[in-house]
Amino acid sequence: MKSVVKKIKRFSGQKSSTKIKIGKMQEGQSGVRCPVCDNEIDMFIADAGFTHAVQPLKVTRNTIEVIEDVWNLDDERCYCPKCGAMIEIAIKDAQRILRGEAILVDPSTDEIVTLEIELDNGKSECVEAVLKDGKIFIKQSNADAEIYKDGKWHRFLLFEFAGEYDWK
Repeated sequence: MKSVVKKIKRFSGQKSSTKIKIGKMQEGQSGVRCPVCDNEIDMFIADAGFTHAVQPLKVTRNTIEVIEDVWNLDDERCYCPKCGAMIEIAIKDAQRILRGEAILVDPSTDEIVTLEIELDNGKSECVEAVLKDGKIFIKQSNADAEIYKDGKWHRFLLFEFAGEYDWK
């Protein structure tokens, strides 16, 4: 089970008067932009490739019945509805981005800082984070996306919403 961030103790570049609030993203705070065309989007077009997996059957003297039809998801990709750019990302991660629960980070251009956080289990750890528009996003998994941009593939990292900060 993943621990929840309880408190952010300090981070590189922190000003002494920084106020930090840990919490859930407020409804309706999306403002998602395509990483290729920079247009604001509220949906992705998605492709999903499936293969048939083992299919449990009930075999009797006279019949063969399918108990459950099982399919494996093999390939997922999303497309920007405005420019058609292909983004190889899990569909569930794309939904989280659209809800504002996660963002795609370009490690070659976005500033990534180190946060020391206290988890709800009392332990502390350092994590990579991005501070964007008053919100804190932290790297909690190995999820990423491959985006075809400028004639080549670029790797973007998935960072998850952790709270808000205020520079006062």
